Amino acid sequence: MEKTIPYSDLPGSTELFSDYIHRFESVKSHYSEDYRDPSRWEGLSNRIGEKKYERERLVEILKEQNLRLECGEKTLKNIELLKDPKTLAIFTGQQIGLFTGPLYTLYKALTACKLSKILHEKTSRKVVPLFWMESDDHNPREVNHISFLDPKNKIAQLKVEMEEGRKPVGNILLKGKIERTLESLENMELESEFRKNVFEFIKTSYLSSEDFAEGFGRMMAVLFKDYGLIFVNSLETKWQDIAAPFFQKTIENASEIKDLLTKQSDKLLQDGYHNQIEENPEILDLFALYKGERVPIRIVKDELKVGNSALRNLHTEIGYSPNVALRPILQDWLFPTVAYVAGPSEIAYFAQLKPLYKFFNVEMPVIFPRTSFTLLEKSIVKVLEKYDLSVSDFFGKTDDVIQKILKSDKTQKSQADEIFDKLDKCLSQSFSGLGEEFAQVDPSLTGSLENSQKKILYQLGKLRHGFFEGEKKKNEILVRQIERASNQLYPEGQLQERKFNIVHYLVRYGMDFLSRLEKEIDPFDFAHKVVRL
Repeated sequence: MEKTIPYSDLPGSTELFSDYIHRFESVKSHYSEDYRDPSRWEGLSNRIGEKKYERERLVEILKEQNLRLECGEKTLKNIELLKDPKTLAIFTGQQIGLFTGPLYTLYKALTACKLSKILHEKTSRKVVPLFWMESDDHNPREVNHISFLDPKNKIAQLKVEMEEGRKPVGNILLKGKIERTLESLENMELESEFRKNVFEFIKTSYLSSEDFAEGFGRMMAVLFKDYGLIFVNSLETKWQDIAAPFFQKTIENASEIKDLLTKQSDKLLQDGYHNQIEENPEILDLFALYKGERVPIRIVKDELKVGNSALRNLHTEIGYSPNVALRPILQDWLFPTVAYVAGPSEIAYFAQLKPLYKFFNVEMPVIFPRTSFTLLEKSIVKVLEKYDLSVSDFFGKTDDVIQKILKSDKTQKSQADEIFDKLDKCLSQSFSGLGEEFAQVDPSLTGSLENSQKKILYQLGKLRHGFFEGEKKKNEILVRQIERASNQLYPEGQLQERKFNIVHYLVRYGMDFLSRLEKEIDPFDFAHKVVRL
């Protein structure tokens, strides 16, 4: 069984991400620095150190935010370190999600914490990890649910009710709704020695919170209290004052920003890569925070409008929220960011942003790949070892794994599969020969022959499928074991880290589960890691 899997072998891996990991030289012109060697970041670090940041005001806001989340002492100490002009930031971030969202959110945060520690040890610079809470997104369907394995190893999903509309999800109030979700989750989770403490922790995080953002932040702050991770809530209104020059420059140069993004996107396409960000020429790269909603700012005949009102008439009534293209640039305009820990999709969209960093006179940080895990519980290890399977065997259809076992197991193997293969090959050859004969006698008949061939092979396929279903019934134990393994390793055709939530693992392994994962992280081992629990 493999211990690591190359990123290029993971389902859904794009060519750009694969080249970024395995052939960085081919894509380096779209990025700032080589992420593989921290010794090459010295020049970037020096340039960031020469820039002026509103450090005192940043520290004041961060203290207030993080104390509200009941952060640990290490986080408060790291916030204080940001006052020093030489202190650097390593950022990561994610949409806020229910009960911390998918597992990869935590993997990103752990990677940022580990990387900041390593960079401090290698350079003696002060380096602190930060997490940008993307609370201003306005699509609740993306964040209002979690998936997990129930006690029967079936994939379950729970949602919390959230109103639809354009309200930033971080501002959505959960009182009267989250209670039902918590009760359902508690009823569906397995019994364990850690269960009581885990649910007390989750209830404390969410029931004492005013809104969705605070619930997410409180839960994350407790999980990362020993790591010094600093949380940045994007909806904090006090950011608006500090970022006012950034927003003003965006508004005054809307056309130039769009041209720069379009030209860089075209370069990527010419190099054979895809565009992660699709630009809309009629929408500004900022949203307006207006009357409790996140509203697009439309470009109408060279005039900017919010709804039917001209933007210039609303300046005192609105705030601003960057779109996906400007969010990281605003972050790095505010903070001395030397590196950003990114997932595959983020790495792709950063390739479109280099000219925008230059336009805003912001140093583009190192774009550092986050750690990626598949977690293997002991019961699943036994199944894989019993049938000589690897994790990557499950990156496809479950039936394919079952067929592989049945074909390789001499005690289970039937001659039928071999007969079906021979019959399929024989029919294909025979029809090919008939096609040549028909073409000489009456070419108009070849269409009928092809249709007959398709019908016969279709019926043969149905017979083969029926036989396979019969084999599955005959081997019910095997099928149950493989389906259970598939549910854990590649749930509903997705990587485990993208589908499952942390609660199941906290209940099973305890509140120190993250420390177990942190020990498995080597930020500079750029491969998907298989972790036995």
